[in-house]
Amino acid sequence: MTTRTLRIRPLAEADINAILADYRAEGGPMLSTQFAAQLEAALRTLATHPAIGSRRYADLLGIPGLRNWPIKRSAYLIFYVDDAGQIDIWRVLHGRRDLSALLGDGDPDGAP
Repeated sequence: MTTRTLRIRPLAEADINAILADYRAEGGPMLSTQFAAQLEAALRTLATHPAIGSRRYADLLGIPGLRNWPIKRSAYLIFYVDDAGQIDIWRVLHGRRDLSALLGDGDPDGAP
């Protein structure tokens, strides 16, 4: 089993930091630590099984290769692209947000 390199884009990093800050404010360090562990588990899964994610938003938004994978015991989704041997983590977003608006521009950083 091959493990891919993960590249967390700046917008995804900002998403993660905001989520952790919200969890710390709501439930203290224990809640944010639990979310961080669940996020890490999801990222490990993607690194070893990149094709596991849903292509729903790729089809809806016309973004080739875009996939999403849920973070267990949370309402958050990881949006990523398997790109040239690495997993590009684009965003980590709550499933009830307007995902089409947040992802509609394609590549979140304008990078190739």
